[in-house]
Amino acid sequence: SRYRGGARGFSNSPRAGGYGATGMWAHIEAQDRDIAVLAMIEDREAIDVIEAIVAVDGLDGIFIGRGDLTVSLGAKSASEPVVKNAVARIMAAARNAGKPICIMVGSVDEVAPFRADGASAFIVSSDQALLRASANRIRAEFSAAVN
Repeated sequence: SRYRGGARGFSNSPRAGGYGATGMWAHIEAQDRDIAVLAMIEDREAIDVIEAIVAVDGLDGIFIGRGDLTVSLGAKSASEPVVKNAVARIMAAARNAGKPICIMVGSVDEVAPFRADGASAFIVSSDQALLRASANRIRAEFSAAVN
């Protein structure tokens, strides 16, 4: 993820490098300084080694993908105890390691309890769900306007 001390291939031609306008070492310095490395925790196997994962040098935080974690645990929903317990264990390990926590939530209603447990960043819903909700709202407004 980082150029120095990492194995990242160099390119200053994308937008981050000003499409080639930023010099090599200025680009490397900026990218190494500004990059955030998050471990995506979304598989059952990660739970058994979560303390080792959050202790990795250079890891800036974790992201808990509850949908994939739910499937990996064979649960029917993220509200099942097996998923809740796994999420609690992951969050505790991150807090103990001083790592920020980002978590996927299905709605704004889920933010407060996760925030109380230490999450500081949230992904709410998905782009598809947000587009669907907006399209449904517009369709309803349009139908009301023409009827």
